[in-house]
Amino acid sequence: LELVEQCGLTLLSYHCHKKQPSGVSCAGVLLESHVSFHSWPSQGVIILDLFTCGPNSLLPIVPVVEKLFAIASTDPSTETEGPPKMVWAHKYRGFPQSSDSAEITDMFHFPVGQMSDFKKEVVSATTKYQRVDVYDVLRPGVQSLELFKKSLLNDGSYESTHPDLFAPDRIVFLDGVLQSRRSGDAAYHESLVQPALFAHSNPRRVAIIGGGEGATLREVLKHKTVEKVIMIDIDEQMVHLSRQHLPFWSDCSMLLNSSRSCFNDPRVETYYLDAFQWFIDRFATKDIDTEQVVEEPFDVIIMDALDPQVQREFADALYNEGPFVYSLWDALSESGVLVAQVGEASTIRSPSGEYSVDRNRLKFIEALAKLGFKAIRDYEESHNGFTTPWEFIVAFKDFDTKAEWFASGAAVNLKIRERAMITTTGESPFHYFDGATMKSYRYPSKGSQVVFCRHRSTAKYCIRGHGLDPKLVNLPGLGNFTKAVIEQNSYMGLEKAVPGIFISPHTASLISRWPKEIPFWAHGGFSDILDIYIRKYGRFSLPHIKTKVVIDSTITKFMNQGCNGTNRMGHDFNITEGPTDPHLVSKGEEAAYNPARERQVHYYSNAIPLWDIANGTDLFDNNFGVQ
Repeated sequence: LELVEQCGLTLLSYHCHKKQPSGVSCAGVLLESHVSFHSWPSQGVIILDLFTCGPNSLLPIVPVVEKLFAIASTDPSTETEGPPKMVWAHKYRGFPQSSDSAEITDMFHFPVGQMSDFKKEVVSATTKYQRVDVYDVLRPGVQSLELFKKSLLNDGSYESTHPDLFAPDRIVFLDGVLQSRRSGDAAYHESLVQPALFAHSNPRRVAIIGGGEGATLREVLKHKTVEKVIMIDIDEQMVHLSRQHLPFWSDCSMLLNSSRSCFNDPRVETYYLDAFQWFIDRFATKDIDTEQVVEEPFDVIIMDALDPQVQREFADALYNEGPFVYSLWDALSESGVLVAQVGEASTIRSPSGEYSVDRNRLKFIEALAKLGFKAIRDYEESHNGFTTPWEFIVAFKDFDTKAEWFASGAAVNLKIRERAMITTTGESPFHYFDGATMKSYRYPSKGSQVVFCRHRSTAKYCIRGHGLDPKLVNLPGLGNFTKAVIEQNSYMGLEKAVPGIFISPHTASLISRWPKEIPFWAHGGFSDILDIYIRKYGRFSLPHIKTKVVIDSTITKFMNQGCNGTNRMGHDFNITEGPTDPHLVSKGEEAAYNPARERQVHYYSNAIPLWDIANGTDLFDNNFGVQ
């Protein structure tokens, strides 16, 4: 009766029955629906069900229920009373009012909608722009209430000496949508920030769009090179709630000589403004009528804003081709890098982007390519605590910066050693990111390739199997002369042509410097020979300094030599012998972003003849070429 009164409900009638040997069952008819409870005194258990009709949530009455019905629990091993244990769930039923209604969002699936051993509301508040909910939850099947309780004891057990490992997960929701969680904090924010920052040779100025929890800011401040970080988030109240209830998200106390809160770091400037308008006002192109504000360009821009899958007008403006995206190009330095989180990753079952909720992501990529970004890549991270892998887009304004994306694991670890801020413990400030993790981001996922090819079904790398044409026959074995007719549309010695020698951009650059930097007596001329070998027989992927080099294996390399040192086959920008098919050259947007190309074999053409080769032909003539 008191519950009904405190909740502002209207009780029409109720009836109770005594149970044998003890306990009671009661049911009440409400104007709004009905309520019932059942008790088992011997087990110390009460079950309550409350149903109402109407738009009002019952979440606010959870503390009232606990106060009125929960009873102290007894530990059978110590026979001492402890705090009451309440397991509850809140569900919406019926038909949602709209596609983005609260009842179908992440929070109302878990934790609110599931009966879990432990969940506690930390804060629920509505700011000027959004609703903010934070919960502490023990993850079902992953965490144990018994071990959590043990971690609270001071008994010298493993659990009590490592309480952080058994503490409830803290989860953040904005408008009911999962944004971040303590268990996935490091994986998500380090995968968003660190690949882009370590790809840049010297990131001094960084801009963050969104990131109100402060964790993105925390990751940027771990770099010694960073001199200025500007964070623009429209929701000031959200930032203050995060500082109060999510202090570890913005905790920089592990960095030597740093402030406890990352927001108080002297390198940080925070603007509680619309980032959309902030960038347009300062970096919009000249044809847009707006007052220009002088602002030095940024080396890295990080977008940790609204997911592009959210069906709202603001999301359309944020990711579509328009003044905001144009301003991002102008806001970057000549070697600048843009990175953005772009929501749930595509799978091999996802439709083409223009026919799905991923259409804003597709438009965003297309807009970046039109702006002139030299390379655009996507990568995924699956350990960030979301139900599916998360996708990120990184765009490079120049090729040299993009080349750093393929740095070896050892090279990345060396960068971490040289660039990372010193911590109070002397350990790395990165909990998740390292050279091996970076290697996993080098190439796009299979899902990304499949969805790209559904959008561009006629693109050259989408009509061939793994870069190898399944229709062509492979003729194994190579010698000086042919022993049969070799047709033009076939492969010859594919098993020897594909496994070439790959030299990464870092290694190629190092070898090219050896003759100048290392005395002759130290290498005995070996470095000169190696450098000549690479320059004579290697194929350089891009016409700039930081380029990867591929050298054909075994006899195929020598077949590739034409007159005056020109190539007879393979991909080369300086070919003078043999025709080149213009339809096989990537152009424009496809050249900047093509996950199908990135995942496939690139140099299979070394085994394709330019024309039919008769029996007994000398293979060292010009029979091969770009195909």
